[in-house]
Amino acid sequence: MPRLETLSISPDGDNVTTIVSMDEAHRSQFIQIFNSANGSCNPLSLTCSPRLKSALKDHQVTALAMMIEKEGGIVENPQFPSLWDPLNSSGSIIQYRHKVTGTCQRNPVPVYGGILADEMGLGKTLSLLALVCSSLDSLANQKEPSSDGISRATLIVTPKSTIPGWRQQVERHIHAGKMRLAVYHGSNRRVLASEFSKTDIILTTYETLRSEWTTNGPLYSGTWRRVVLDEAHHIRNRSSQLFKAASAVTSKSRWCLTGTPIHNSLEDYGALLSFIRLPLLTEKSQFDRWITLPIEQKRPDSFSTLGDLIRATCLRRTKQMTQGSLKLSPRIERVEEIVLHKADHALYHFFREKMAKIAAGLAGQDRDKFRPSEAKGANLLTLINFLRRICNNGEGLLPQSALEAWRSKNITLVDWKMMQNCNKTCHSCGCTLEEADLLSDDSLDFGCHHSICAACSMQSENTPMDMDDVRKCSKCAATRATRGNTSILPKSNARFSAKVEALIRVLGAQQTLEHHADKTLAVKSVIFSHWTKMLDLIVIALKRHGFRFQRIDGQSNLQQRNVAIQQFNEDPTCAVMLASIGSAGEGVDLTAANHVHLVEPHWSPMAEAQAVDRVHRIGQSRDVTVTRYIANNTIETYIQWIQQDKMRLINRSLKSTEVLQSDIDNARWKVRLQLRFLV
Repeated sequence: MPRLETLSISPDGDNVTTIVSMDEAHRSQFIQIFNSANGSCNPLSLTCSPRLKSALKDHQVTALAMMIEKEGGIVENPQFPSLWDPLNSSGSIIQYRHKVTGTCQRNPVPVYGGILADEMGLGKTLSLLALVCSSLDSLANQKEPSSDGISRATLIVTPKSTIPGWRQQVERHIHAGKMRLAVYHGSNRRVLASEFSKTDIILTTYETLRSEWTTNGPLYSGTWRRVVLDEAHHIRNRSSQLFKAASAVTSKSRWCLTGTPIHNSLEDYGALLSFIRLPLLTEKSQFDRWITLPIEQKRPDSFSTLGDLIRATCLRRTKQMTQGSLKLSPRIERVEEIVLHKADHALYHFFREKMAKIAAGLAGQDRDKFRPSEAKGANLLTLINFLRRICNNGEGLLPQSALEAWRSKNITLVDWKMMQNCNKTCHSCGCTLEEADLLSDDSLDFGCHHSICAACSMQSENTPMDMDDVRKCSKCAATRATRGNTSILPKSNARFSAKVEALIRVLGAQQTLEHHADKTLAVKSVIFSHWTKMLDLIVIALKRHGFRFQRIDGQSNLQQRNVAIQQFNEDPTCAVMLASIGSAGEGVDLTAANHVHLVEPHWSPMAEAQAVDRVHRIGQSRDVTVTRYIANNTIETYIQWIQQDKMRLINRSLKSTEVLQSDIDNARWKVRLQLRFLV
């Protein structure tokens, strides 16, 4: 039975684009091991810098203590887990043994850095700013100026969308005049190079870093006090220019900030270890030999060794772990069950009938085009996504060829090519964008109808920009498409889908109920959808019902994004923010809202969690209500079950009986048969 989460899209037998994903049984174990790296020790006794005007939470004090210890290069009697075990002889330490490789050294090289992998919304930025303040205090207290040639400045590399957030965090948490910050970005950036030595923090973007690396620019002209990668998972591909550019920066210490240290494979973590220059495990061949291969070969203690490595290099806390000290506002989860309109219900079952035959390899024309394994495996995910579109908005998200088949009631017109028309593919690598990694908003649509996925968007050195800093298509130089395909929008007298109607009804009820309960705070909602076309439809509904709103998605440039967020946060009459799931994954603080609406279930519960964490995070003072819209008796019910099953795997104890991937697959296959969605 094919696993839905690792299926590929194959329009023909000779050209298969695979969705790379790790085994889920392993994924759950990896996440549990990362969650065990929670710094459960007696932290160093320390006094926070007077430069800080915000008090640190307990878990942030622990993070600061860990980072100070790592940057101090402490090997003997560390407070936090270390890669080196002391070997004693007659009461004295004669050498140290590496926990992973077994190598013994008398004077081991310490790791001057690590990975802060706290869950989103726990204030990693403030923890890092506290570290910078601490080192600035130490420099100020030195009697003699340092002559080691190391800059006082910290270089922070971040996605362009998060630069405003870093500036806001400095203004919010640091006393005025106590930290000098500059942004090194744009065509005139090099005039700032002479000011590096007088600045405490230099903010730059991954794209700027890559550009500087190819020209050996000023960012590579000296040694930084530290280099910090924000959203460090951007360098998880060792073969990318981003990884090479980041690794080439010279610094005394090196830090990775990311709430998602693994995306697709354990190698994502290996790339981060390479960046921080972990002794004996920097090269991929070393990581594969000591970590990857033992796990793949199921050698005894392979997961135990991985745990030792993660706890020595990472610090990760979740909201659940910090619940007692963090005192986050409650989060209320609810499901709005949707009954499709009669016409949409008929539409759904019309296509389900044909797709069930294709999935089972029973349709004659499909048997000629696809091998059985492809028809039931590689193509199944596309069939499911086709049905998901109907659940959202009936005819509104389907291609014209599908509408012609439906309106003529000619089921023989339903073929693979028609369903492929729903899927955008990256013109660079050929992957299908809908099944690509949607944790960032870097995938782009262009006016020429070409698209580029997030990975290629970040890694391509040939993606031109126009005068307004807007990406152009590297294939034909057309600029990005304007949002809002009017062909999918309902006429003024047309009825909206059951989901959109339910969304408007719930929004109105929340506005009325809470406005009467507390007139001092504006009732604000964030609406997330997987599809930007669905957001287009919701825009029409919001306008028709008098809601004021803002919008951010993958087509928003930095200025549009900043204006939209500021307007939403500060204007009490702006009640709604529309956002694609990917666009809110990084650098967005939406704590002005107290309601989250997830228009459809996402394959990845982690992607949904990251979106919700934009609202439910440190700084949120109100209860947060999360409403999920699920169409009854449709494929969405199965996707919701998949989400719950993934979270069950993630949350299970490492000490529980081993769960095999085949058991997971069989259980899910049985559920799908019971629900009778595709067969």
